[in-house]
Amino acid sequence: MIHAKAIRVLLVEDSPSDLLLIRALFAEATGDQFILEHTNRMDAALRLLKEQVFDAVLLDLGLPDSQGVDTFVQLHRVAPGIPILVLTALEDSNTDSETIRHGAEDYLVKQQIHASLLRNSVRYAVMRTEARQAEDENRHREEQNREMLGLDRLSTPARTQVTARMFSGSPLHEYAPEEFRSAVAEFDDLLGLALEQRAFGTDEGCSSRLHELGLQLGISRGGPRDIVEIYLNALKRRTKDVPAVRVQAYLEEGRIMAFELMGHLTSYYRSFYTSTKVRE
Repeated sequence: MIHAKAIRVLLVEDSPSDLLLIRALFAEATGDQFILEHTNRMDAALRLLKEQVFDAVLLDLGLPDSQGVDTFVQLHRVAPGIPILVLTALEDSNTDSETIRHGAEDYLVKQQIHASLLRNSVRYAVMRTEARQAEDENRHREEQNREMLGLDRLSTPARTQVTARMFSGSPLHEYAPEEFRSAVAEFDDLLGLALEQRAFGTDEGCSSRLHELGLQLGISRGGPRDIVEIYLNALKRRTKDVPAVRVQAYLEEGRIMAFELMGHLTSYYRSFYTSTKVRE
């Protein structure tokens, strides 16, 4: 199978002679296009992996600023989704097994490399990684679909008589559609802010806005099932055409927000009924 796109490879190698060898072997490779980026230091490699997109990494474990298996561990921690093929000048079964155990895709002895071996090793490493990622994506999608279906079912059953007496006899989207749409839009916006808050450690004011949303739902006589329905609708809007990993992040943040919102709604009704009893 031939890749339709060029394969971008980051070569992390400090030996000038080995660099010339790898470049020459890639130049001999046919059938695939390879774009080779080179650096001879770990700090530069880490920076490049953060700034650019690569399909694979060829890594020498002996660099001026990093030595041994820890060299691989550092790089793999920064780019866990990119296949890393370890280069070594000597066959070392201990280092071999340790790097593989930590997640290396392959282990190549420089003296034994030839053009077709290098080409196939990189190409198949990329293909295996893509296959695993596709499998993980499908599995995550199935899990997320099951969770969304569960939320859908949870939001649709008829209210019990107790719930109907406490709140209203109909769901919020039926008797107050404008308030419902506004609540969905607000929850949707808060989902995006919550992810930014988690990623960058900033305070986006999500908690105070959730408190205000809980107050508005209480005034509108909303209930727990309305919150589930608001969460579900916002989730569907927010997760349309996004990768499974981001969907999972929204699900995790959304659950926390939904529980927090229910807490605010409960507090509202507790205060409301307490003040009503005092007036009586």
